[in-house]
Amino acid sequence: PWAGLFFRLLPRMHMYANAGTRFETPTLSELSNNPAGTGGFASALLPQRTAAFEAGLRGEVNLSKVGRLDWELACFRAYTRDELSPYELPGQPGRTYYRNAGEVLRQGLEISFDWHPLEGLSLLMQYTFSDFRFKHFTTPAGDVSGNRLPVLPRHLGQAELRWERPEGLYFLTTLRVTGDLYADDANAVPVNGWAFLKARIGWRRRFGKISIDLFTGADNLSDARYFNNVRPNAGGGRYFEPGAGVAWLAGVRFRSSWQ
Repeated sequence: PWAGLFFRLLPRMHMYANAGTRFETPTLSELSNNPAGTGGFASALLPQRTAAFEAGLRGEVNLSKVGRLDWELACFRAYTRDELSPYELPGQPGRTYYRNAGEVLRQGLEISFDWHPLEGLSLLMQYTFSDFRFKHFTTPAGDVSGNRLPVLPRHLGQAELRWERPEGLYFLTTLRVTGDLYADDANAVPVNGWAFLKARIGWRRRFGKISIDLFTGADNLSDARYFNNVRPNAGGGRYFEPGAGVAWLAGVRFRSSWQ
């Protein structure tokens, strides 16, 4: 069950709060890999239960000659018991098993600003601080209580500049900054953060029920060393799937509406 409150403090600012609980059973794929090697399901897996709360402020500021600023500030806290946590066995890399992770606490802060200085021009900035930790959890390798959850950065930020013209021309560039993280429950494998920059320029137009989007651009313009994926608790040290360097691209999209 979930419940929420909404209260308008000022004509252009309101406060909200939500609280609830969630019950999640293991999926078929999580149950089907049995670490005991005896076949059948991993019958020891328990469903995870979560109690969560969030509260925030959201508003709009008229900046007169320099446009409009939409903003939001929110905090959250979630407590999960018997969280389903992935891991691999050293002798079976690439095969993911699951175990219940005792008690997990997630709490943090989110801030966002969406500025519209001119018609068709916008700047979106977002930042998330995440303190995600095991409260009580002991693995076969030892007690990891108090450690940070793997593959989840403590700091995450993004800025996007977007420009669009009525005739269909558009441009956008996005900078995403990922903070340091860990690849394992023991926090023994640190991963440095990275910044990923991409850009797109294109033209889109609608002709009746058909829309066309022509675009070109590039990913990882800063040529950063980063990972497309970090496998939590990977067997044999195979945690990392590296991302590509600077990648140029071009394409066309067709969309059709039959309504």
